[in-house]
Amino acid sequence: MKRLLLYLFALLALLLIIFLIQNAEPVRLNLLIWSFETRRAFLVLLILLIGLFCGWTLGSLGRRRRRKEAAEPPAVQPPAAPPTPGEGG
Repeated sequence: MKRLLLYLFALLALLLIIFLIQNAEPVRLNLLIWSFETRRAFLVLLILLIGLFCGWTLGSLGRRRRRKEAAEPPAVQPPAAPPTPGEGG
């Protein structure tokens, strides 16, 4: 099992190196009055990390809310009153 993980890690590292080499050209990014130039690969990896962080945060908040709802006892509602004979319901 450890050998398989090592091979997968090596494959991912190789793919990352190929990605970095193929996307090495600079890109200019403008945001309102702020502007900077960076490599395309760095920008893509930064956006990926931001997306992973946002997904992890929202997922953990959802799990926390579901756990809290499961811990609370369900609210007891009074039984509905029977219709009166004159209502025609």
